[in-house]
Amino acid sequence: MHHVGTALNGKELKAMRELAEYIKANIEQQNQASLFSSTQQADMAIAARNVKNKKALMVDLKKLREESRLVTGIHDVYRKVYELFGFDQVISNPKRKIAKVNNLRHAVMGRIANPVSKQATATMLTEQYEVDISTSALYRMMDQIDDQVV
Repeated sequence: MHHVGTALNGKELKAMRELAEYIKANIEQQNQASLFSSTQQADMAIAARNVKNKKALMVDLKKLREESRLVTGIHDVYRKVYELFGFDQVISNPKRKIAKVNNLRHAVMGRIANPVSKQATATMLTEQYEVDISTSALYRMMDQIDDQVV
């Protein structure tokens, strides 16, 4: 608990509240990671407090709905590993079979992210990564690879 001071008038009270926001933001920053610096957090809290129409800031959290989600980090992280292991060369004539090449890449990345069945991988890729791929497309791609190996 911190004591910020004693205010004798409204102007001093406002200044102490702002100082308290900076102190609070610094304490919170030490306890958890944040997208914003402690100074930015305090500035945003002060700005929100100073808004004339406070009703404009009110949000009913029960009415919030997710419109879409796009997660791309796994491709950025594992693309080089994928290429180092030669997965980008597995399908013969890749320039003519772009869909199969993409399906293999997405399947491998999906299975790295969450090693589940082919059916679950196809569902996960569609729902979490917005990659429209069917289980049958995965099987066709795998048959293509299998035919090359034999």
